[in-house]
Amino acid sequence: MTLLLIGPALGATLVSDTLAVGVNSDGSLVNDSGTVGLLYDPDGGSGPVPLGGDLITPGRPFEVWAFSSDARLIVNSAPDGTSGLVLEWTSTDSGHVQTLWGHAETEEMTVEIEVDLPAKSEVVWLTLRFTAHQDLSGIMVSRSIDTDPDEMFGFYETTNGASGSVAWSHGSLSGKALALTSPDGHAAVCPSSEDWCSTPMEVFTGSTEETMADDAIGVAVAVGDLGAGESAEVVFVYGLGQTVSEATTRAEEAAVSDDRDSDGHPSSSDCDDRDPLAFPGATEDPDGLDNDCDDQVDEDTTASDDDGDGWSEAQGDCDDQDATVFPGAEGDGQGDDDCDGADDGGAWEESSDLVGNTEEENVSGGCSQVPDRTMSPLLALIALVTTRRRR
Repeated sequence: MTLLLIGPALGATLVSDTLAVGVNSDGSLVNDSGTVGLLYDPDGGSGPVPLGGDLITPGRPFEVWAFSSDARLIVNSAPDGTSGLVLEWTSTDSGHVQTLWGHAETEEMTVEIEVDLPAKSEVVWLTLRFTAHQDLSGIMVSRSIDTDPDEMFGFYETTNGASGSVAWSHGSLSGKALALTSPDGHAAVCPSSEDWCSTPMEVFTGSTEETMADDAIGVAVAVGDLGAGESAEVVFVYGLGQTVSEATTRAEEAAVSDDRDSDGHPSSSDCDDRDPLAFPGATEDPDGLDNDCDDQVDEDTTASDDDGDGWSEAQGDCDDQDATVFPGAEGDGQGDDDCDGADDGGAWEESSDLVGNTEEENVSGGCSQVPDRTMSPLLALIALVTTRRRR
């Protein structure tokens, strides 16, 4: 999985095993060059791209998101249309989930956009967060998209439908499908003759009847009112598939689970929802991360200093349960306190072949008796040779 970040305010293209997603500096899903919208390649790198017809490829990428309140309408559309915002972007890539973070300030509010693309799932999460700087009422948010999965065959008409909070489009020739949903959202089919539903109100008044035309689909969410300092969050999910059922199931399941890294733990309880190896109860590894989500890092691993002596097992502490034992410790003369692999030892024990039995005089008697020393065979031999030479 690779990520191409063009610049902090120039948009980007995210690429997973099966998806490519263009992200514009205004937050719409078309990169700033207008060349990449949402591309879907079900067989990944193993199949032809694009000659095999396995991509959802907008003939002219079109995706738009809009914010409206009683006082303001902001429409962000690329590459056609105008944009009401330019966001500053940063990125992260855990190796499992790529994320783009966008940020913009207006007089009325702070806007934050998060785009998450998992490596192994055919879904894209878009999270919009708004923090009001002043009282705002009647807030609505929408996203809509025109897909052309059969564009490579020269056909731009799609079969489009909407029901409840999910809308979908699929190609008649390729069958490739895209679904868009948002919890508590209202889904609609947006006719091209009506500018593809570029505002939340146009989505709310859009059709729910199935069409076969060059139409778009959209989902709108009524946020309500926000007082100054209050925040709201809206999540949209795009699901891709080779059938409508596959695409809608993926989108709806992702919108409900909110589990970006597919480790079975939603972001509400997962301390790192972009790493499937990090979740409550996971095994803690010596990797500088909080794998088990207990607000501690590397505890009870070889990288942690469990006894508080300033040394971990990875740094050479041979007993990380004893604060007096570590490399360079002076120790107490017993055991391997300085972790050099050798016993620090105690009192010197004289070798039995050099020293014979000794008897100490009673302490009350004054001086000690001179010990009876027995010469070793080797010393005896040396002494004998020396004596003979003297003769």
